[in-house]
Amino acid sequence: MRPSYYSTLSTDKPLPDPSCQRPGTSDTAEQLQFNIRRMSQELRQAQKAERLYRARKRVATGRTNRIEAKASFHQSVQHFLLGMRMSWAVVIGLPLYLIEKQKLKLSGETVASPSSPPGKQQQRGKGKSAENDAIMDSIPQRKSSAKHG
Repeated sequence: MRPSYYSTLSTDKPLPDPSCQRPGTSDTAEQLQFNIRRMSQELRQAQKAERLYRARKRVATGRTNRIEAKASFHQSVQHFLLGMRMSWAVVIGLPLYLIEKQKLKLSGETVASPSSPPGKQQQRGKGKSAENDAIMDSIPQRKSSAKHG
């Protein structure tokens, strides 16, 4: 015996008319294939456009970095040359400083170091000899420049 739910099925519903057929599936399949091809082509174009965009961004970033690096190297060369000039002035002036310090030590006078406050400096006495003046005038002095800061 059949279950009760089979009895509730309606057999009154008319069957489809055989003269009225559904459209063929070949048109639908062709349309789907066309859509797939079109979408894949659009995806390839979008990927290509994105690659070009990223490449342009990398080029712009690289250009900016190159300009900044060039300016940094230029500044480092300037600072290096300034440091070398100042070091050379120290090398030239060191013997003169030591000679002057020894003369002051022998005469009993003291000179405050450059780091001491201005009120604490003591007088040097009668001055340097003409020989020391000539030597001190021959030392190249640092030129002030607006670029350094």
